[in-house]
Amino acid sequence: MRLRARELWTPRLTTRPQEPAACGGEAAALKEAYRDARSEAEAAAAELDALRASHAELQRDKDLSAQQARSAEAGNVRMRLEKAERAIEAERAAVRELQRQLAAATQGAAGAGRPAEGVAAAGAAAAAQAAAAAAQKEAAAAVAALDAQKRLAHGLQMRLAEALAAGERLRAAEAEAKQQRAAAEEAASRLEELQLATRAAAERERAADQVSMDLRAQNQALRTAMDRLLAANAELTDKVNAAAARAAAAPPSAPTRVLPGGLHVTERELELLALAEEVERLGGAD
Repeated sequence: MRLRARELWTPRLTTRPQEPAACGGEAAALKEAYRDARSEAEAAAAELDALRASHAELQRDKDLSAQQARSAEAGNVRMRLEKAERAIEAERAAVRELQRQLAAATQGAAGAGRPAEGVAAAGAAAAAQAAAAAAQKEAAAAVAALDAQKRLAHGLQMRLAEALAAGERLRAAEAEAKQQRAAAEEAASRLEELQLATRAAAERERAADQVSMDLRAQNQALRTAMDRLLAANAELTDKVNAAAARAAAAPPSAPTRVLPGGLHVTERELELLALAEEVERLGGAD
């Protein structure tokens, strides 16, 4: 789903205005991609929170185990081991001394004929051997405790490795969540750009509709004015024709007015000339 969303985000707006229908389709696709990216980002954030909680719990367990191991077991094991080593050395020295005394006593008893002293020396040697065996048992117990400490340290190392792995997963989840947030922000920005382009296209369409309405109104006004002019022209033409007919039917009369140039005209002719000038004026206005 992430790849499909990125493919949808690849195109960039150009300066060329888009059609409203195309903008609406691309806006719907980007809305869907934005919702998908936001869902993935929320899922990644939830997984990130779970990983953080797990990492914190592992860190607390690791710190507690390390503190217990350092404060309790380490000192006790070292003390017991050192004590066992000192006891073993002391018992070994005692055994060597008793063996030396036993050998000397045995040699002296054989030479002097006093077996009682040899028997006492043998008993002392047996007691020394028993003490040496007890010291060896204590040393074995100390070694076992040391092995237990090593196993505990190994377990702590395993928990530490798990904590480190959880930390790596946490960092990977954080990086993924960051990418998801960036993708969601890019989708939101792209959606906002498309919405702005859609609104601009709608504004241009409304402006074009207004211009078209204004042109239609002007055309209608021109047609009305033309109709009025044509009606006035027809009326003047009828008047001129009627005046001409009346002038033709009337008997000639004496001129009543002299125009510049010595032309004698009657009142009827002056009226006809005025009508002709009005017709020419209206014709020039058309």
